[in-house]
Amino acid sequence: MIANKIRYPKEPVVIVDIEGNGQKIPDIIEISIRVFDPNSIEQPKAENWLIKPPKKILPIVTRIHGIRNSDLKKCPTWEAVSDDIKKRLKNVWFVAHNANIDYKVIKRHIPDWDPVGVIDTLKLAKHILPYEKSYSLENLVKSLEILPSENIIFHRADDDTLATSLLFQHLLSKMRDKNWEHLCKIAMLNPIKIDKSYSPTQGELW
Repeated sequence: MIANKIRYPKEPVVIVDIEGNGQKIPDIIEISIRVFDPNSIEQPKAENWLIKPPKKILPIVTRIHGIRNSDLKKCPTWEAVSDDIKKRLKNVWFVAHNANIDYKVIKRHIPDWDPVGVIDTLKLAKHILPYEKSYSLENLVKSLEILPSENIIFHRADDDTLATSLLFQHLLSKMRDKNWEHLCKIAMLNPIKIDKSYSPTQGELW
């Protein structure tokens, strides 16, 4: 379904996903930013960065996202790409699945960055689809049968932003009160103060 009846804000709405190295204070090793198009099933192509971290990727998270240290040897560092990423995240609505994790890690990397607002598709899904057995991104999109193909690699930032875009579009189409203000009441995260030592819990590792 196309979620085109909502009056969207003037600022861009972007879908974001990151993958990390699993360290206690995580470094971003992959980030994807996809501008959300509410009127198209074929979402715009994402901008994607692979980043060489200062600390090695732990084997436990390589088993999740499949990214190895050798894959990043020739990739740029965070310092080399941060200005470009910051520019693309400036003055936007930030949307992610379980958004507090992605938001906190990016905020630690870019302390002076503040999006217009942060929308969590996990919160939105729990409100609109209260009887789902699982609210993981992978299980939700498979249960709802909204993926365009079987060639999605979950836990890779590019494909996860596509899956989140399609989930977001589907959830918006199911909202009874189709206005952005109501969406914010359901799924917007309050501003969060970020401790520079923030580390995801074991269950939040990528």
